[in-house]
Amino acid sequence: DILIHSQSTLKTVQIGATGGSSTMPQKENPVQASTIVALANQAVGLQTTLTLAAQHKEARDGAAWFSEWLALPQLCLGAMAALTIANDISAAVSPNQTALSAQITATNEMIHAEALSFELAKTIPRPEAQAAVKQLCQEALATGSNLIALAQTQYPSIDAALFGSAHQMGTAPEQAHAFAERAKAAEIA
Repeated sequence: DILIHSQSTLKTVQIGATGGSSTMPQKENPVQASTIVALANQAVGLQTTLTLAAQHKEARDGAAWFSEWLALPQLCLGAMAALTIANDISAAVSPNQTALSAQITATNEMIHAEALSFELAKTIPRPEAQAAVKQLCQEALATGSNLIALAQTQYPSIDAALFGSAHQMGTAPEQAHAFAERAKAAEIA
């Protein structure tokens, strides 16, 4: 996910160190995240070698041992490198609020369809609420309109503030901060 979300086309997260492009100055390449994926791909091949080496031809199959000796150190070094890079990324990663908001706006706020369905279900049966939201989504897609604005025209009692990011995140920020504090405490211990 970091690889995708840190690419120049989205930039919904910032990960600190990136590589530049030699021909496109506006482009940032998520080199660290790409390295983790490349190391994971290499690990698949090394795991195959280890699996084949586990099938000894005889009681003391030297060729199998040599295969293990060649693959296992590389697998361990690759895992260590991936973990080191992941640690560096986790220390630097931060959300790009502007890009995240732009993504939500670009999708006509369709991300709020579920919340809208639950809000409508407070006043009408849930199956009807789901059908109404489905219809509103189809209309929003067909017209390029904002889902919440369309919903407010049909259901004026709906408070648009319910669909703001602060309200929709619920307790996620507190949970994330608590997790980070526990992780820091464990790191110190």
